[in-house]
Amino acid sequence: MFEWVAELPPTRKAYLDDSYLTELEAKVLEVVRDRGKRAYVVLDSTIYHPLSGGQPSDKGFIDGSNLRFQVKKALERKGVVIHWGSFSENDVFGEGEEVKCRLDWDRRYLIMKLHTAGHILDYAMSRVYGRLVETLGAVHGPPDAYLDYKVGTMPDAERLEKLVNEIVERDLPVEIIYVSRDELEDALFNAPNLERLPEAETYRIVRIEGVNAMPCMGTHVRKTGEIGRFEVRRIEKISKGIRVHYWVS
Repeated sequence: MFEWVAELPPTRKAYLDDSYLTELEAKVLEVVRDRGKRAYVVLDSTIYHPLSGGQPSDKGFIDGSNLRFQVKKALERKGVVIHWGSFSENDVFGEGEEVKCRLDWDRRYLIMKLHTAGHILDYAMSRVYGRLVETLGAVHGPPDAYLDYKVGTMPDAERLEKLVNEIVERDLPVEIIYVSRDELEDALFNAPNLERLPEAETYRIVRIEGVNAMPCMGTHVRKTGEIGRFEVRRIEKISKGIRVHYWVS
């Protein structure tokens, strides 16, 4: 379906360097019509995090000189971020047109808080079970954030909440660092699922001081105190383990 992206250069992902960036000027590289006013838009750079790594897609608007494009979903193929949505008129951006991206910040900031909280929940699970616990899947965003873990017994929800909220209240720094393959082993700690980590020249590590440091391409808050109050909504059995539903206030 997206064979045409093979001709395009990789998108510069501004959100990897600054999760708090809400506006960005970019250039249109490609527009492919879908149906009616709907289309796929590719820019040379973007602030829209695509659906990946358990993180839901960002949303927002892209404004041109005479048109507005509503970004309803972003996805990534072969290093290219594709924005899917609809134009305000029955027309499209021109190739090379300068546009301005405007992020739905309320949605993004909630996702940032939920994603960082998910990393802390991994830490809390390791404390409860006395070992690193394999994660099977995750959704770090609305409408229902959860993490799936490969364990046979149900953890105590109140203890998980207490452990996570202790880290939140300490207002610890959350840092983003980049390391080479040779530096990776020394950079990581309390990081599950490393056997699934793909080969790469450079790795992006999200490090929460004294908690964990793990490979992640998602958007995060700068300090744990920004998360607010962490809540375990419910815990349920799934085929290979448990699912912990959580939220932040």
